[in-house]
Amino acid sequence: MATCETRTVPFVLVGAGGVGAALLEAIVGARALHKARYGIRFSALAVCDSSAAVSGADAAGGLSDAEIAALIAHKASGGKLASQSGAVVRPAEQDASVFLESLVDKYSKEAPDTIVVDCSATDATVPALLKAATTANMRAASANKKPFADSSFRNFRELCLAPTSPARVRYESSVGAGLPVIAALARVVSAHDAVTLISGSFSGTLGYVMSGLQAHAACAHARSTRAHPC
Repeated sequence: MATCETRTVPFVLVGAGGVGAALLEAIVGARALHKARYGIRFSALAVCDSSAAVSGADAAGGLSDAEIAALIAHKASGGKLASQSGAVVRPAEQDASVFLESLVDKYSKEAPDTIVVDCSATDATVPALLKAATTANMRAASANKKPFADSSFRNFRELCLAPTSPARVRYESSVGAGLPVIAALARVVSAHDAVTLISGSFSGTLGYVMSGLQAHAACAHARSTRAHPC
């Protein structure tokens, strides 16, 4: 029986804190599943934060799993990506948004099928996401709600309301602790069904705090133990 060749899916990760590190660990841990079930292998071309971007020794092949593990450990110890060997450091006079957009521009030419993944908690990623959303073959996925809820309506329209947005921009995990409310709503709207009322609590942070209060924790304690996303 013939076996399908594994397809490489390149991505650039912005935000290497708690959420970004968890994503990298999940990707590495699911290598066998991704290959067996979907015939794909996610390749991290670069991991970025506000200070720098780190790519692997094999730039075309992306960061190895060993390099990813070392990077996660470095960030967990409080280190900055700028102190990593071979890092592309953001110039002190350059705005973080300009730096991140320039990286997306670079990979749009070198690896046109790249997915830009935003696991940060900053609006500095907006130009980079817009670049990915409006560049042929590139895609964007975000766990960061700021580009969608704390930005201009023009940015929201370009990210979410363009005809190609459903296939190229995904932001499901930016609301409701990853509950599949956005995809379900998008399918209803695409079927030309009228949505007359949406009711619920869609804040993962609020749900976390409420669960702490139900467990009889003090409100201050429940809030302080909420993991910061970036």
